[in-house]
Amino acid sequence: MEICKRPFTSLEIDLDGHAFTCCPAFIKDTFIGNFFEQNFSELWNSETAKNIRQSVLDGTYEYCNRELCRQFDPASEEEISSLSVMPPYPEIVTLAYDRECNLACITCRDYKYKYTKKKLQKYNDKIDTDILPLLQNARLVCLDGTGEALYSRHSRLLIKRIAETYPDIKFLLMTNGLLCTEKIFDSLGVDNFVSRLQEIHVSLPAIHENIYEQIMIGSNLEFVKNNLRWLALLHDEGKLNYVSCHAVVSDINYRELPDICKFVNDLHLSVTLSPYIYWNTFFGMDFNEIAVWKPEHPHYEDFRQVLKSLDISDYKVIMPQMFSDIRNS
Repeated sequence: MEICKRPFTSLEIDLDGHAFTCCPAFIKDTFIGNFFEQNFSELWNSETAKNIRQSVLDGTYEYCNRELCRQFDPASEEEISSLSVMPPYPEIVTLAYDRECNLACITCRDYKYKYTKKKLQKYNDKIDTDILPLLQNARLVCLDGTGEALYSRHSRLLIKRIAETYPDIKFLLMTNGLLCTEKIFDSLGVDNFVSRLQEIHVSLPAIHENIYEQIMIGSNLEFVKNNLRWLALLHDEGKLNYVSCHAVVSDINYRELPDICKFVNDLHLSVTLSPYIYWNTFFGMDFNEIAVWKPEHPHYEDFRQVLKSLDISDYKVIMPQMFSDIRNS
């Protein structure tokens, strides 16, 4: 049997403090409360949270976007029967409220973002009062790609404080890859930070410089490739558990997918493909021109052939059900 365990085990906090039991895109933007405005116990067991969990238990998944979601896990009948609409504090916490970033990638922002001293202090003050108590039952903290955790002054301090307070918590890091170096890892002040990384996901929307530079504004493709080679070496040596390259797919870069897969496969790593989602930025204002996976898009058939050309028996490729359906059509 399979079931989605995320609503029972997970929490995600977005830019506005809205709390979700899953990725907002997967849960149709249905939030269960506001983390920065409510008592967490009340938020975690809100009526909306309980309704989402009940929809999983009764199999309707009425709050879920099944075309995008891939969060299903095998589970025994005993495991399923033990799930409650009022579970313990979350085991997996995704902190996606920190926007501070060293790049201005067109798929997520229109400009680089850096906090004022006042805003930075506000977030830093919440580490002890709000964030650390939330993590009492956590085994994994995900530092989401809303900003760049290796660059953000708040996230760097947060990583250090979590590591000091909870020595068993692991991290999942989503990063643009530019700062994935041994020197930067050491500067976090966490003893053997690599050993605390359960997963690391690096944005790689293109493998050719002319396309990459259109998307990752301010980055350096060769630096990122070299950093990926270093991460791949750590992975091969068994020092890093899981490394994936993440390509957000749009009309700009879909032709890059075979070369991305080959480059990543040669490093013995995985590739995750996702459709572009509009994040209220200039890039996505005319969404229909970007959404190459829509049948009415002029490049849809070409996109379908590109997906068909991917030999997923050779490549470790993770894609949403939407892409799988297009590939198999």
